[in-house]
Amino acid sequence: MFAEKRSFIYSVAVLGDVVLSGSGDGMLLAHSLNADHGHPKCGGGSGGDGGVFLGGDSSGVGGGLLWGLGASSMGAVRCVGGSTGRVVAASDDGSALVWAMPQ
Repeated sequence: MFAEKRSFIYSVAVLGDVVLSGSGDGMLLAHSLNADHGHPKCGGGSGGDGGVFLGGDSSGVGGGLLWGLGASSMGAVRCVGGSTGRVVAASDDGSALVWAMPQ
């Protein structure tokens, strides 16, 4: 399981209280915007403003990772979006994929 990005973030979208981020290694991660999941580097966490830390050295703490999946086998996830119950990602491999968003 991953606690943070392993590559640069190329795309970001916000769906309700979830931040989706696509990275250069083909991963699509979902992080909670819930204040209880904030990262100390962003002022979130206990008593903070609910910031979400999506990259760098989070040492597996905070960031509110909800789920992650491989959205591309051959490049970066360049575009992410969605609507109620659906997530879409487009990547360097020329694919656009749609998933039911895990609850």
